[in-house]
Amino acid sequence: MKTFVLLGGYGGAGQELSRLLLRETDAELVLAGRDLAKAARLAAVLSDEHPGRVRAAWADAGDSGSLAAVLRGAALLVDLTPGGGHVGGLARAALDAGADYLDIHFQMGALEQLLPLAQDFERAGRLLLTQAGCHPGLPATLVRAAAPFFDEYRSALVGMGLSMRVGNETTALELVDELMTAEGTIYADGAWRKAGNRDMRALDLGPRFGVRQCFPMRMAELESLPDALGLRECGVLVAGFNPVADWFVLPLILLCGRLGLIRLRPLLARLFTWSINTFSKDAPGMSFALAATGARQGTPASLRLVVDHPSPYALTAIPVAACLRQYLAGGLCAPGLRFMGQVADPRRLLDDMARMGVRVDWSPQPD
Repeated sequence: MKTFVLLGGYGGAGQELSRLLLRETDAELVLAGRDLAKAARLAAVLSDEHPGRVRAAWADAGDSGSLAAVLRGAALLVDLTPGGGHVGGLARAALDAGADYLDIHFQMGALEQLLPLAQDFERAGRLLLTQAGCHPGLPATLVRAAAPFFDEYRSALVGMGLSMRVGNETTALELVDELMTAEGTIYADGAWRKAGNRDMRALDLGPRFGVRQCFPMRMAELESLPDALGLRECGVLVAGFNPVADWFVLPLILLCGRLGLIRLRPLLARLFTWSINTFSKDAPGMSFALAATGARQGTPASLRLVVDHPSPYALTAIPVAACLRQYLAGGLCAPGLRFMGQVADPRRLLDDMARMGVRVDWSPQPD
């Protein structure tokens, strides 16, 4: 039986993941973080249902001594901390402890901290698994899942819709940080290029959001897929929130990011929170929709694949739990730096997600 250390395991996604791992695997869990009282309360609740499999521990992402202590004997460190600022140190602590590492961070800065450690993990035979979860995580999974349907795979565009209420400052600051550094890319004509307004598309995001105007966003997990799958067009396109956020607040955040006005982050976070919580009318939820085209048995063919859940926290945690089922079964054994969306078996991941409560709709049904 393996031990997983969930750093930040008592947060929104962490609580969901803790429950899923106890239900779906035989792993033992250590819920760790700076707020030992919160970790202990959650561990006590979970221990009532799963005696002897979960405990709490104090650990600080910036304190190497506390990390070494909590990782002693662990197989895997799951980084659920906000922001991604300590990614490099956490991955190094896992490596020093002889453990594998997984995170759910989407920030490009987090990935840049991991790149210098890739060879060290590979030499040690340890897995450095990044960008697990849904955003990123699911876009590459969906693109790969559709590939067996086609004899010739031509286009794969993933649309994303998100409706949420921002309940705390940390969440708002994370979103502002992402938006301040956001860049859009699209793959067309044999190369990735910077996206502009001409690349906006009206995409059907499924029943929750319907048809929305979406703008391309860069996701590193997709960048090797066109060459690997023979695609002529590929990208992730994200829908907006509401007219006030889309036409006033988000452009202001982007402008401040280009001007380097980092000191305005708290003000921008409050403004973003106000615009989302006041003007968003959609019920909370998150959807990903793949529109794929190509040829099958010599004739043009298309495939739609929609993944949807009413809770963004749950849709972050469920793919991680499904991925870790593959990890425990020995399906993610290649060492070094890997993206979840590129190495997890996509069909098995989606099947497990559907069993865990995610709506996964294929049209037409694949073989």
